[in-house]
Amino acid sequence: GAKGLIKDLERLKSGKKDFLPGIEDEVLNLSYRTNLIGRDREFQIIKNKLLNIRGNHGCLCLISGKSGHGKSRLLEEIMAFSFSKNITYISGKCFSGSNKTPYGPIKDLLNNYITIFKTYSNKKQEKIKNLINKDTNELGQILINFLPHLQILIDECSNIINLDNEKECKRFLIVISNFLCSIAKAETGLVFAIDDLQWADEGTFEVLNSVLHEIAALHLIII
Repeated sequence: GAKGLIKDLERLKSGKKDFLPGIEDEVLNLSYRTNLIGRDREFQIIKNKLLNIRGNHGCLCLISGKSGHGKSRLLEEIMAFSFSKNITYISGKCFSGSNKTPYGPIKDLLNNYITIFKTYSNKKQEKIKNLINKDTNELGQILINFLPHLQILIDECSNIINLDNEKECKRFLIVISNFLCSIAKAETGLVFAIDDLQWADEGTFEVLNSVLHEIAALHLIII
């Protein structure tokens, strides 16, 4: 900074040479975060939805707009507001292109949740695990096969019976959808934020559509 430079020049002028330049510079934390502009109405609507989330008033909120029109900035505000109200906020991202990772956004959501789950007290972890395992029953291995990190949430389970491809896909859809609903039941408030939903793969759409059939009775908002 200018003040630090002046101090260094004064030392040189006085004949001092054995000193560390810049020691009196002021360290500033620059922030480029701007105020939310043009999205106040949407933000207020979603805040009201979040405040009612614990009354089993789950819902879907879609945010649209051109690139650079404040969608990501609005999500930042929603995330901050969720945290301030002790509502768990987890996110996933969709990508354009033909080589999509099947169920990629769903895996993002679950990996995010595992990270948060690890911060909970042992008592809270045990409570959530008991509820999830009660709903999952003996089909937990399907979830572990899908995402091995889920072992932290699922008790040891028996091997599953293999089915033909069509029945296997239907069973997986039921199991993963029920699992996401179980997490929403276990949490007192939960947000699934999925960025660039227009690029989601078919499997992700099927899972979300299945969850939406139950969302009205859950502590869950999907954005």
